[in-house]
Amino acid sequence: MGRPRPCTLAALALLAVCASPLAGNAACEDAESTISATRTALASGDISAATRGLATLAARNADCVPAILLRAQVAAARGAASEAEELYKRACALEPTRPEPFFELGVFYDSRQQHGRAAEQFRAALDLAPDDPQSWDYLGLSLEALGNFDDAGSAYRMGLARNRGPRFDPMLHYNYGRYLMKQGRLAEARKHLDQAVRLVPGTRAVHYERARLAERLGNPGEALQHGNRALGTPDSRGVILDMQVHYLLSRLHRALGNNQEADKFAALTRRGEIPIEARSRSGR
Repeated sequence: MGRPRPCTLAALALLAVCASPLAGNAACEDAESTISATRTALASGDISAATRGLATLAARNADCVPAILLRAQVAAARGAASEAEELYKRACALEPTRPEPFFELGVFYDSRQQHGRAAEQFRAALDLAPDDPQSWDYLGLSLEALGNFDDAGSAYRMGLARNRGPRFDPMLHYNYGRYLMKQGRLAEARKHLDQAVRLVPGTRAVHYERARLAERLGNPGEALQHGNRALGTPDSRGVILDMQVHYLLSRLHRALGNNQEADKFAALTRRGEIPIEARSRSGR
């Protein structure tokens, strides 16, 4: 179960291109206004203007790392994986002491389920910025997917111990709570998933996992409350599908003796479809 991550072109406008300022970097001369305008165009859906901005950045600021990262993010979002990878690698080579390109390349590999390569990049980012909670979180996810569960747990805990400041990661409690639940450490998992519900109440995945935890703890009534919240929280990215929530609710209603409701959600489950993009994921 992966952490929800912006993937559309418009959503890229919400991402910080880089934390470091552009001032004093000759390669980025006059790039800041173009980057800002391009991100605004993406947010408004003006693809033509965004395309012109990206072309300008490629021509005038070919070695500006923040501009390269924006171009890479857009290339990845439109499915040009080889182009995106080359741009990310170029950014890493141009500024090997800057953690952001390595982190973004790791996120790119993570999105393509290349967990070993992702972990390598997150470690490189952490060598440069050891107090970055987001890099620790993503490293934990990658290691967990590789089956390195002890190291994954350590990474999550390292992230939680540093989870403050501009790189605060609200999904860390969710990912660690999920991890603890899979380890059978249910009481500890509850603390972190409860915190995740408080931090990101608009994310379906946290309500869904909290419902599953309550079910495992033998509290179907409490689980049903969280399951209903999951059903009422849209998930346009398909991290948790409607049919998964329907199946959970059918099971919970059956446990509570609400057979009519259970049958209704069972029927909805059978009619559900798994989107193609969801079929390609590993389940994270």
